[in-house]
Amino acid sequence: MIRLLPYFKRYLPWFCLQLVAVYLMVAATLELPDAMASVINHGVIGGQSDLIWRAGALMLFLSLGAAAASAISGFLASRVATGFARDVREATFAKVESFSLAEFNAYSTASLITRSTNDVQQLQTVLVMLLRMAIMAPFMGVWAIIKAWHAAHR
Repeated sequence: MIRLLPYFKRYLPWFCLQLVAVYLMVAATLELPDAMASVINHGVIGGQSDLIWRAGALMLFLSLGAAAASAISGFLASRVATGFARDVREATFAKVESFSLAEFNAYSTASLITRSTNDVQQLQTVLVMLLRMAIMAPFMGVWAIIKAWHAAHR
């Protein structure tokens, strides 16, 4: 896996933008329950209809923000993974082209085709999953723990 890192470095700026998009998506998603609690606790029970409208508008804004951040995150994750896979596939092809006749005969044609297509496709799929889910989970966990700690110490 460490041998693949040089192919990822080129996409580091896109990866950083993707981290920001995931952070914004998690922030918007985890703020929605607080807005709903405000509607119920202060708007419905307290009879403040203007608060219900303001909290509703905030919830709509948060939902649209989370959807936009999710779309941007998906786009950036796909862009990083696709570029990474293209570069790895290109390097694999260049390596196979540099084989001597004896090295080329040591591998079957089917094996070489599989390595340059299916195996790289699997790397691309794993990278998209890591960029989408594996990054979102720690953000969500840490944010939720911080929110729970603040709620307990009010």
